[in-house]
Amino acid sequence: MIIANAKANSRMNYPHDDADPEARYCLLEQAIERAKQERGVLNEELKAIYDQTCAVSNDKDTVSLNRDVELLTECVRHFIRDWSEYKSWEDAELFPHAALYLGVESDSFELMEREYELGERLLEACGHHLDGSLRVAATPENVRAVTSSLLQAYAFLKNRFREEEEMMEALEDQTDRSNKFGF
Repeated sequence: MIIANAKANSRMNYPHDDADPEARYCLLEQAIERAKQERGVLNEELKAIYDQTCAVSNDKDTVSLNRDVELLTECVRHFIRDWSEYKSWEDAELFPHAALYLGVESDSFELMEREYELGERLLEACGHHLDGSLRVAATPENVRAVTSSLLQAYAFLKNRFREEEEMMEALEDQTDRSNKFGF
């Protein structure tokens, strides 16, 4: 709920509400470009989690399984850290810029946030298991539940990235058309 409060405060105190349309367009264009770059990195990290999850799922040897679980743990930690930074930036800048440009309220993006939260909760729960019980004794049997949850988190987040990409494309199309006609 801290993110929701930060988003509400960001919207209420948003410094560019009175900016001219060209300035709003430039801010949104910069935010879209940054989102594309950061989402590219996050997609690569998410793919690494998926690949490592598949490796762990197929590993039957205890020695290599423990090594693979350690690699998976590092992938999940790295993604969660970068993901958290991205979400904070997205809530503070991307969504407010998009909302301002489109003339809608920032809470218009709430459904997207809920989907993120589902994937994020699954990832964090898996991270706790990877750091806890699986770090001590990883066996193919006790790894199965974690890998299943990681695959669910992957599916949620990939879908969410796809939706966000579609939103970015629609915003770019709209800003391109508006800019051509001098709006």
